[in-house]
Amino acid sequence: MNKKRLKAHQQADIHSRTNALKSINEMNLPYVITISDDLFTGLGLKAHRYAQGELKSLSEAYGKNLPWLIGLAVRHSWFALYVSAGYIRLMMESGTMGDNAHMQKLATPHGYGEIEGIAWALYNHLSDVEESPEQSALRVGTPFQARLPLEDLLIGVGIYWFSKAAKSHTDGNMEGTLDWFQEAHEAFSLANGERMWREAERSVRESERLDAERTVRTAVAKNAAQGRHRENHSMKADVFKWLDANRVNFKSMDAVATAIIKQQPIVFRTARDWVGEWEKKRSAGRP
Repeated sequence: MNKKRLKAHQQADIHSRTNALKSINEMNLPYVITISDDLFTGLGLKAHRYAQGELKSLSEAYGKNLPWLIGLAVRHSWFALYVSAGYIRLMMESGTMGDNAHMQKLATPHGYGEIEGIAWALYNHLSDVEESPEQSALRVGTPFQARLPLEDLLIGVGIYWFSKAAKSHTDGNMEGTLDWFQEAHEAFSLANGERMWREAERSVRESERLDAERTVRTAVAKNAAQGRHRENHSMKADVFKWLDANRVNFKSMDAVATAIIKQQPIVFRTARDWVGEWEKKRSAGRP
């Protein structure tokens, strides 16, 4: 990217977000949007059940704040369109992007949504690693302090678009029904993809955590075993030294083993085994 285009890109990136936020504020979009099951009527049994299931899951997660989430998701979708279209318009004005009928249409929020798709515009807008100040400003006046998960916003707006599809169907607008149904489908598909990605990340982190724990436990167990081994070896040496001086004072192995367990923190069987080992070494002439 040459210097002229880079400068134009940087300026368009900043101004498109600033202008988009201003446009959203001027639209006076609702902060709270309530969606109920009866708004999905007319979509068909499978679509109705799917939308109903997603609505229930999101409701369980957000409770009374669900209408706020859906309102925020809708504002984000409009913001994404204004940012994307505004960027293209500013790049065209700077002479660094071609100017034709197709680009002119992309340079409008409705045209961009029609050509590129609102769900994809929203996904690209929300998938940035760092949240922009303009994005966080959309949460002002809502119960949400922190950035919400991308998949939840996609599902929230998908539910809203499902209700729009049902409304278009009721109104006899087949084109609108199909358009909104497609956007809802894209939103849910992107949300599921994002959810699977997050689950995969969590699985990897959990696997790494378990591996780390196993490594620590193994090291601890190994150290403990080595410690016990050193302790047993030391006790065994003391017992053998004691046997050198005192074995002759006992008539049987059981008697001497009984005397040993009174001195060392070992069980009778171990003491007897050590006596037997001591006797074998002595009979073989080994110290």
